[in-house]
Amino acid sequence: MIPDTHIILLTMRNLFVFHLIIVFFIICCSKTEHDDQFFERIAKDLNGELLSHNVSIIDKTKDNQIGIIILNKNGHNIGERCFILIFETDEDKRFLTGHNFQVDIIYFNEGLIIRQIGSRDIYYLGLDDYSSTFWINTLKSSYNIDFENILLGYSISSHQRVIEVPDELPSIRSIYDLFTDLNISETAIDTHDLKGTNCSSGGPGSSSCSIEDVWSGCSVSCKDGYYACCESGKNVCRCVKERQSLPTK
Repeated sequence: MIPDTHIILLTMRNLFVFHLIIVFFIICCSKTEHDDQFFERIAKDLNGELLSHNVSIIDKTKDNQIGIIILNKNGHNIGERCFILIFETDEDKRFLTGHNFQVDIIYFNEGLIIRQIGSRDIYYLGLDDYSSTFWINTLKSSYNIDFENILLGYSISSHQRVIEVPDELPSIRSIYDLFTDLNISETAIDTHDLKGTNCSSGGPGSSSCSIEDVWSGCSVSCKDGYYACCESGKNVCRCVKERQSLPTK
């Protein structure tokens, strides 16, 4: 026969284990709820735009770009918006890649914060300047974010237009090649000497610009050493390298 004290100890032990299971369940549920609200709170604090969509991501182009293409809900091969980050050199772009998977995106003036649904990995895409340093440090300290990778370039832009997305994402020269209404031969994305004459918005001295019409539009932000140029006729927003002033004698 089991002594009464042993029965009491067993009962207490079972209750303790039961309480641990309940606490663990509550923590897990709370964490899930926190994750669901996490990006909403950050987007609100940053005055940013929160998007939750299926995307295709191209992280290898000959023009050193990353493209995040938001897919149309009615067709997985048609994109309706695209974010493009451009680098000055070919870098290690350890980033999400693939076709038709869901992500959370926060788009704000200084860059993009991206998380794949079902993953805790968070990525920061922005300009290679002091503003990104400030925001990265702020996000780390205020929201305890440990970024999986931080990708910084000289140009980050948003494009609202029709984009054809192939089932197999090829190695392409430029994300702009997928824009169905843009004649790339007419548009030098990295022109060095526009002198602002073709800019409907922005121009020399501008770090950002945007244009918008009924069906499309775009915006771009540039790091120091480049100026923002937005052409309404072609619906193109890009960063143009500033000309170096010749030294005076």
